[in-house]
Amino acid sequence: MLLGEDRAASYLFDVGEFESSPDVNDDAPRNCESGSIAEAEFLVRAQRNGWHCYVPFGHATKADVIVFRPFGRPVTVQIKKGVFQGKGNGSWKIMAGSGKPSCAVNPKDYGKRYTLYRRGEFDALAMWVQEKECFVFWTLDELVERSVSCVRWYAGNACNNWQVLDELAERSI
Repeated sequence: MLLGEDRAASYLFDVGEFESSPDVNDDAPRNCESGSIAEAEFLVRAQRNGWHCYVPFGHATKADVIVFRPFGRPVTVQIKKGVFQGKGNGSWKIMAGSGKPSCAVNPKDYGKRYTLYRRGEFDALAMWVQEKECFVFWTLDELVERSVSCVRWYAGNACNNWQVLDELAERSI
């Protein structure tokens, strides 16, 4: 039988088997999904702002994306989705560190739950504020100097400060 002839593809699996699972809790938080959405938003917006994007393969890298322009220094970016904190003025928060597996630490002690970022791990941290459809950027140097495990952004402050990436790209290597 030739390729393209009218023949059922019996060797393929039935996608319908994988459409739903009774074991899935639809109310569960979707941290991985929201992180993937933040990264996809970053890629689209970075390209609209004239950046070329490279996504490293693997989970052992601190940088989620590397952006660059011709004749500029590559800039490594860690991307996180901000979580709305409805108290007070209304702010968005991200944890500025690498999380450890919950089985390995005391969940009530942030110092043990997170390893703070160190200089050289990446260049910039980008927080996706989904409700405002904007990114907020910090250099890693700003975060390392603070020595805190979380960063907040308040709705009245500036966002879409892509110039942070421009300034990092202009630095000499």
